[in-house]
Amino acid sequence: KVGQAAPPLAPVAWVNAAGQSAPPDQKGKVVFVDFWGIYCGPCIAELPELQALANVFAKDNFLLIGLHESSAEVAEVAEFARKQSMTFQLAIDRPAGDSLGFGATFKAYGVRAIPRFVVIDQEGRIAYIGRFKQAAVEAEKLLTKAKK
Repeated sequence: KVGQAAPPLAPVAWVNAAGQSAPPDQKGKVVFVDFWGIYCGPCIAELPELQALANVFAKDNFLLIGLHESSAEVAEVAEFARKQSMTFQLAIDRPAGDSLGFGATFKAYGVRAIPRFVVIDQEGRIAYIGRFKQAAVEAEKLLTKAKK
């Protein structure tokens, strides 16, 4: 819930267009999490806007993470990222213990439909959960506030 400490982002793998990658430093950053999947049409439709957001805030204390549902493999997500020219950080969620839903982190955030977006503030609290456009507004507010 908004205002609560964000559940940890502990995927089974961190990924970028080159393949498996090291975990990013999230401390003190506005973290924008896109809960998505490569077989989700609406998720793919929003990728150009996500990449644009990552580009706009690249020099800020901002981290965009595309958290893929748990059924994917590193190679297929990396290949998809290469083909789509995605430069932001990706990850693949851990399976949920009960094997229901999209994965353990999806479950921890209450995400039952994708795409869904979460903004985590610089102190590690949930600032927003919902749709892309409002998530982008909330992230920008946090970044602007931090610059003052």
